[in-house]
Order: sequence, then structure tokens, then C-alpha cells
Amino acid sequence: MRKADFDYLEPSKRSCDNCEFNFGYVCAGYGRRTDNGEYTYGMSMDEVKKMFTHGCDDWGISLEAFIEVEEERERNLLKNKKYRK
Repeated sequence: MRKADFDYLEPSKRSCDNCEFNFGYVCAGYGRRTDNGEYTYGMSMDEVKKMFTHGCDDWGISLEAFIEVEEERERNLLKNKKYRK
């Protein structure tokens, strides 16, 4: 899944912390660095987080973040449905 699949996810909520390519200590994504244009693959997560506060152009939602977002959407739908009665 790519960033376009989650346009409803506010850009301010996109980050390396909820990216599918966050492998704990290293980035496994192929975004482009802002300092030299090389790929982000293999960069330390600390460095990537400083460079891309809202995720890079290869950002994809992690499974955990996807579940959290979908559960929140479902709760909101149920709450709105409850108030419409």
C-alpha cells in the first residue's frame, strides 16, 4: 500500500514511526534523502526521523498503524450512527 491509499490519514500523522519500512534501527524504504538524493535504504532510524518528520516519498502505513486507523474509523462510524437515531 502506498501513501495515496491513505489520503484520509492526515499528513501530520505520517511518520517513520508508523511506516512499514521502519525495521527498528534501520530504514528499509527507498525514499530519496533530502541532503544528497540517495536512497534512504539502510539509514539509521534516528537520522531518517530527523530528515523526514512526515515520512518520505516511499512512506507506507505499517500494519499496526493501519489497524489503529481502521479501528478509529469504525468507532467514529458507530458513534455517528448512534447519534443519527
